[in-house]
Amino acid sequence: MKADRRWFFGLVIGLVFGLGTMIGGTPIGLLGLVAMALLCIRPGRTAAIGGVLTGFGACWLSLFTSAGARCGPGCVFPDLAPWILFASAVLVAGLAITFVLWSRERR
Repeated sequence: MKADRRWFFGLVIGLVFGLGTMIGGTPIGLLGLVAMALLCIRPGRTAAIGGVLTGFGACWLSLFTSAGARCGPGCVFPDLAPWILFASAVLVAGLAITFVLWSRERR
C-alpha cells in the first residue's frame, strides 16, 4: 500500500480514536495507545503514525476550541489551555512527521 493511502487511513483512525477517547474515556485511550505501539513495531508505518497523530490532534483541538461556544448563558467554563496546548502539540507532531515523509519522497 502506498504511503499516502496509509496516511489517509491513519488520519481516519486518528479522528475516530480522538472522538472515541472523548466518549469512551480511558479504556479507549489505552486501546489507542496499544494500536500506536503496534504501528511502531513494523517498519514502513511512519505515514500511518503521522496520519493518526494529525487526526487525533485535529479532533481534540476542534473539540476543545469550540467547547466554550457550547457553554450556555451564565456558564463558567474551566480553563482549557493545557488541553488545547496538548492537542496542538500532537497535531504539530503529526504534521511534522508527514512533512518529513513528504520531503523524503520528493527527492
